[in-house]
Amino acid sequence: MYQRNRNLFSFLAVLVTAGLITGVVGIFLALADQLGGGSQLVSSGIDSELSPAAAEPAFETLGSHSATVLSVSAAEDAPLIASGSYDNVAQLWDRNSKQTIPLPHDGRVNALTFSEENDLLVTGASSGELAVWFTPSGQLSDTVQTAAGQITSVAVAPRGKTVAVGSDQGSLTLWTITAGSNLQRLATLLPAGVPISAVAFHPIDDNLVLSGGQDGLVRVWDIDENAIAFTLDDGTQGNGAQGDLTPDSRAQANGPSKIVSIAMSNNGQYVASGSDDKTIRVWELASGKLIQTLTGHDSLVSDIDFSPDGTLLVSSSYDESLKVWEWARGLSLCTLEGHAGFVYSVAFTDSGNTLVSGGYDGTVRTWDLTATENQDCLPL
Repeated sequence: MYQRNRNLFSFLAVLVTAGLITGVVGIFLALADQLGGGSQLVSSGIDSELSPAAAEPAFETLGSHSATVLSVSAAEDAPLIASGSYDNVAQLWDRNSKQTIPLPHDGRVNALTFSEENDLLVTGASSGELAVWFTPSGQLSDTVQTAAGQITSVAVAPRGKTVAVGSDQGSLTLWTITAGSNLQRLATLLPAGVPISAVAFHPIDDNLVLSGGQDGLVRVWDIDENAIAFTLDDGTQGNGAQGDLTPDSRAQANGPSKIVSIAMSNNGQYVASGSDDKTIRVWELASGKLIQTLTGHDSLVSDIDFSPDGTLLVSSSYDESLKVWEWARGLSLCTLEGHAGFVYSVAFTDSGNTLVSGGYDGTVRTWDLTATENQDCLPL
């Protein structure tokens, strides 16, 4: 592990023990402040500087930011990748040409995602700035100040122009992208409460949006009713009642499992969460039943994503690795190492055979799972 990261864990342990940092959002923001100034000089091409214990997977460095990469996203049916960084810039990459377009922000870019049509990129920054950009041109369409604290997560409805925004103040707001590609506030599902780490729309039912936060609960929201439809609980937290979601409760959210990331399978049947207890949990949405708990990472699970066909999960972690899982069988197929430092974000591309990742070392990397070096990452 990077020496700087190792020292920081001790620093965080003191803060947590002293009660100065509560929950994973606080930890994440503290890490960003400590690590954000770091950057490494990287070169494009295939890299192989891996630890002796690694399986020497093949990856390509698409390019780099001048500081930590906090978020990545891959467009469907288009060779576009987006990355957001502590350097206050989102980059729009063309995988084929390797060309990049910088998209400047007023704060670090914590979250971003493409629309289903790939014609828009939505970004959220630590300044509370929510922005929409045309792709592939990178032209700014509109930007608004959400007044919701730091934006921690964004999601776009699959068959519409609705954007969900989660914040470190626990707000969950909905915005609509108008015909003129401007942003207008649509609704506030939650004005404040437990800090929200991740949001995701149901891939089939645009009326459902999911949120995950530092109280360890995944809440499924009914947009039409402006209310929680039901809650997915791993049994280690509370009952998820809406009464728990007060600003005062933020200081009480010190349970053993705090959600950092969530994802939904494309068929809408399964929900996965990554937590600070090093685990990944998978629920069946219809029944609300927890059906799988995956273990194997040595630190916080920072991001997760389902493969397009839903059979695989990929996870990134502060243990500096990626893992590919055949989740229904509870199997870790492979571990991919190559980033120097925490890995903050990962996503499948639309083919399901390539991953994109970003982390503390400032690099944006792609991993070809069909390459000979990575052949263990795909099921037989």
